[in-house]
Amino acid sequence: MDNIYDIELNSCDGEPNMLDKYRGKVTMVINVTTDCGNAPEYGIIQSIYEKYKDEGFEVLAVPTNEYCGEYIVYDEFVSGMNSALDAKNFATENYKVTYEFSELVKSCPGTVNRDLNEELYPGRQEEFPRQLGPNDTPHLLFDTLCQTEEGEGPNGMYGNFEKFLIGRDGKYHCRHHNGSLMPRHDENEYADKFNIPEKNRRTHDYYSDNEKYTDYFSAEFNYRRLCEDIEFLLNQGR
Repeated sequence: MDNIYDIELNSCDGEPNMLDKYRGKVTMVINVTTDCGNAPEYGIIQSIYEKYKDEGFEVLAVPTNEYCGEYIVYDEFVSGMNSALDAKNFATENYKVTYEFSELVKSCPGTVNRDLNEELYPGRQEEFPRQLGPNDTPHLLFDTLCQTEEGEGPNGMYGNFEKFLIGRDGKYHCRHHNGSLMPRHDENEYADKFNIPEKNRRTHDYYSDNEKYTDYFSAEFNYRRLCEDIEFLLNQGR
């Protein structure tokens, strides 16, 4: 697919070919659900949207059910959403988001190491992420976005709020991992700025014993890096 904006995708309200309206703009595609550990990213991303929307930046939330389940999504939608409107209504009511939502689609779930899965979600029986069934296929949007740079095939997704940046030319630019904007337990100033509850602050950092990952797991660092990528794309073609 040469231009991601050519992909057919309906809005949560049934509007066809909604990606067409993003042509010539920089778009961040995020996969979303309702209330989960990363849900405060709804509000953080809203602040980024407000910062750049007048410069030609858009955000598209794409609801998926592959990253839900016990200990991950809370309350009535723990087993999955019934429709994309479940995600939109949750985000609008709780985080006042104004960016758009697509229909509910299948994504490209990767495979989490069994030991890590047990460490993150002790006692959870269901595989995470949920794997697609033999008759399921990922939506072309995620199938395209998850292609590796080497073109060797799908590079799986691992949670809610993976962030894919698309340039004005409709080409994939880069990806920021799920939960990258969620603060560590010691990032109090950042957490307070975005009203992140204590329960949503990360106490476990993968590779935290390796100094080279210190910045990588700082939400403030990742926030700045994401904004820099957006600004770079906005400035292209001006």
